[in-house]
Amino acid sequence: MDFSKFDSVAASEQGADYHLKCAATGQPLFDNDKDPYADNGKPCLITVKGQEAASVREQSRLRQKAKAQEKPSTGDGEDDFVTFDDLHNEAVKIIIPRIIGFKNIRKGKKEIGLEDAEWLLNLNRLNAHPNEEAFVKQLSDFSASRAGFLGNASTA
Repeated sequence: MDFSKFDSVAASEQGADYHLKCAATGQPLFDNDKDPYADNGKPCLITVKGQEAASVREQSRLRQKAKAQEKPSTGDGEDDFVTFDDLHNEAVKIIIPRIIGFKNIRKGKKEIGLEDAEWLLNLNRLNAHPNEEAFVKQLSDFSASRAGFLGNASTA
């Protein structure tokens, strides 16, 4: 059996397309001004590296190292409180370097580029609703899942 088809590290580095969903309804989004949920053959895609990619693991290591060098907690519990905004902002910082490109996603009439990633991820925020997934959460979950990068390798 050829085990190279199970190389999730290489596949993660190459990246895979994620079909973005509406943060409120969970429906797949399309570049369709009349109805963004109607499939017109132009899905809104974001190409993302998987978390097993060597470059992503290195970025994570550097972030952890930088955090370890930050000022220590005062111990009074005051600086230990974490809000949804804190979580969202941290997730955005983690996901932006994993984004490779966009397809069929516009800002006005202009196709967006990598410089617009933060803008896109901040169009909606993490919240406590279990059925509403902010764009950053969708990409984080996709990046963490080996299946999105290996496809049907395990059944091929």
